[in-house]
Amino acid sequence: SIALTKGTVNLSKNITLTGNTTTNDTSFVLNDKKLNVVGNTLTFNGNNNIDVTVAANGDTVSGGQVVVGAGGVLEFDPAATIVIKTNDIQSTRIAGGATFKHTVISNNSGTAVVAAKKLDLSRVTSAQSTTSFIKFTPTIDANGGLSITAVDNAKEAILTSLGSKADATDKKNIDSLGAAVQG
Repeated sequence: SIALTKGTVNLSKNITLTGNTTTNDTSFVLNDKKLNVVGNTLTFNGNNNIDVTVAANGDTVSGGQVVVGAGGVLEFDPAATIVIKTNDIQSTRIAGGATFKHTVISNNSGTAVVAAKKLDLSRVTSAQSTTSFIKFTPTIDANGGLSITAVDNAKEAILTSLGSKADATDKKNIDSLGAAVQG
């Protein structure tokens, strides 16, 4: 078995773990790589951080992932926490109500996470993305994996930056920018 405890896993290439794996207070710097667990159990315990690089260009999204593959089992201790930090500097700005979704922890095992071992979404935090014009919200998918959904945050970011200095003309221009179509 593999115990990842109070350390940092920093990926410079895709890797595959070939034993039952537990995390406890572990930081994952996935960059744009994949950490695969195939045919074994991956259990998240303690307070974990996941730094992921995501690139979105139009409808195509790619980025770092933890992947539980065929025959594996994904589990989360009820007290486990996860903080996701997203580096999206390579992404084009989403606009006009567009969104994109990226799966950070992908459960491709063929078996959904059992109820007692599901991740409690209230224990997941999405830290501010690299680009303040994009806001990420964590979600749990049907198989118990963890995804982040990006939405346009340009209007809010600019208004926050200008604060009380934003006049009516600024606000009108900011509204136009926020309503601009994708592309």
